[in-house]
Amino acid sequence: MKIFPATSSRTNPDSSLSEGSLVVYENNANLIAGVIVSSKKNKFSILNHKGSVVELPTERLYLLPGHLPSTITTSSEKTAFLENLLDTAQDRMSELSLETVWESFEGKETETTTKQVCQLFFGKDELTEHLITRLALLADSIYFKRKKDTFIARSQVAVSELTLAKEAAERKQKQIENLVGQLKECMATHETPLNDETRQLLAPLEALAAEATEGAQTKEAKTLLDNLSEKLGVAQSGRPEARAFDLLKAVGHFTDNTNLAFYRHNPRIDFPKEVLDEANHPFKEDAQDYAARRDLTKIPTFTIDDITTKDMDDALSLERTESGYQLGIHISDVASIVKPGTLLEEEAKLRATTIYCPELTVNMLPETLSQKHASLIEGRESLCLSYLVNVTSDFKILDFEICRSRINVTKRLTYDDVDATLKQTSGSELDQPIHTLNEIASALEIARIDRGSIRVDRLDVAISVDNTGEISFSIYDEGSPARSLVGEMMVLANHLTATFCKDNKIACVFRSQPEPDVDPFSNPNGIPDGPAYHYLIRTRLKRSLVSTEPMPHSSLGLSLYTQATSPIRRYLDLIIQRQIVHYLAHNEPYYTRQDLDRIILEGDASLQLARYLSTESKRFWLLTYLARSVKNNPFVNATVVRTDLKNPIIHLDGVYLTTPIQLARPVTPGEHLKLKILFVDPRRDQIRFEECV
Repeated sequence: MKIFPATSSRTNPDSSLSEGSLVVYENNANLIAGVIVSSKKNKFSILNHKGSVVELPTERLYLLPGHLPSTITTSSEKTAFLENLLDTAQDRMSELSLETVWESFEGKETETTTKQVCQLFFGKDELTEHLITRLALLADSIYFKRKKDTFIARSQVAVSELTLAKEAAERKQKQIENLVGQLKECMATHETPLNDETRQLLAPLEALAAEATEGAQTKEAKTLLDNLSEKLGVAQSGRPEARAFDLLKAVGHFTDNTNLAFYRHNPRIDFPKEVLDEANHPFKEDAQDYAARRDLTKIPTFTIDDITTKDMDDALSLERTESGYQLGIHISDVASIVKPGTLLEEEAKLRATTIYCPELTVNMLPETLSQKHASLIEGRESLCLSYLVNVTSDFKILDFEICRSRINVTKRLTYDDVDATLKQTSGSELDQPIHTLNEIASALEIARIDRGSIRVDRLDVAISVDNTGEISFSIYDEGSPARSLVGEMMVLANHLTATFCKDNKIACVFRSQPEPDVDPFSNPNGIPDGPAYHYLIRTRLKRSLVSTEPMPHSSLGLSLYTQATSPIRRYLDLIIQRQIVHYLAHNEPYYTRQDLDRIILEGDASLQLARYLSTESKRFWLLTYLARSVKNNPFVNATVVRTDLKNPIIHLDGVYLTTPIQLARPVTPGEHLKLKILFVDPRRDQIRFEECV
């Protein structure tokens, strides 16, 4: 009986099957040895090396050379013979070098058979050697590609690629073994810190826990999760994302306070050593450039920031003149410290902005620069780009000048200091300039409002988290006198920068905003003043635009606007500052318009990451605060701010958080609700309420 029909591409060392023929067949990727004990039509009864009898069709069988010895008659003897044959072949597999056989084909993709390979290497085709060859070829993933029952020698390129892949897989497996060992130690001691290599290997699980994987990444992460879960005996059931979090928590890498937004967006937190080295030895101006700066060190100058601010990049001054006042807005000259082509410059470009999160500030520049060399520190001379604005006694702008300067900050003030000063009618020598600056700021704002500026003040919360996970926050008024004063001064400086660039034909990154389609203050439904009305106004404003095209900014009421007052914290501000500084020194801009278009495009992804990370982190910690508070007081007050979506949007009093809510009744914008918090899951951004009636 022929093993295969005439049209089959299968080949065997023999051409017939009969009782006593030795065969192998595959079952779940395992090779089973057997002997034919009987046949019926196209099916054969096979006694295998495990002692079982199975019926298989012809196409499942591969015939080995030789027959079962006639001296072996009982089933137990046959089983023992088959088991010994298979064990011997497996033990001797190391004798066969498929690489040596493959080399004989000289890189040509040649089709061959088990018999031919066996004869090439062993010089004969006998039972044991043939089975060794068969086992080796089936197990091989480098030199030969299977084609049914024949094999094709791979090309040299394919073998090189597969060899490298195999070596990488073996290294990976070794890493996993080491990883399991360290994780077991961490679970046992709860004190062993994870080394850098371990943290890198756990990155797929971090991303999975943060629901930040897709496609092949998800498959890889789930495979690693299953592997580690089995070996460590943890996180065996549930959603893969939750299992990944629980496993990382079990080994001490995560805690209940872990903010997954950092693993979702992966910001550049640590600075490379080479960048830190540059920051520790910042560029210093030569004597000629230093001497060319305007000496403003004798003018009393002060900074106004939050009490926690460490990177001060703007300061103010005010002097009496014959025609009124000279207002000074002084911005740290970061462009003269961070030079193009340096590692510091490239790192700032990659980061695009400083990201403020409750538990961590991710700086655009290393702290050595942002909080020391480039920060406007009280009592120390600093290099600045100064905006000197002459105003009349009734606070109308006469003219302005932008110059490279040196200043000496006389005093560091906080917003609270300035607010307290503005409540008083008299005080120290510094108090009167602050009062006058406030009057100038008010006059500038009124002028902008007359040109269509839109101001929507609101309370907000500043939230911070210490190393133990303790949450603290303070409520602040975005429209407080001190914040309004500083904000107006920065708006003025940015407007003057844009004006200077346009007047001198200097390419600039302009910020603009189209006019709203409807009057943002119109209120036909009579929504009461407060969160709902302010929310309505903000939703009517169009998104601001960033481009090299000069256009008006509607909500600021300005014909031109840019941002150049935070070069420590924003890369585009640094770029615009460099543009101005270079023009003042060399009478030509540093960047072309095409350069700036490219820089805008390249930085968009990093800026988007920063917005997401900052917003999600603040929301996570606010929800965490609510989750902790609910045990003592589950009740909160809220205001409905929007009702035109599937579920209403509410604004939670006290924490200033907006979130959707499911209610059993219709509500209207501005309506106040008393709610009971039923459930909070900060990690999954979920919160549920029931209305208190």
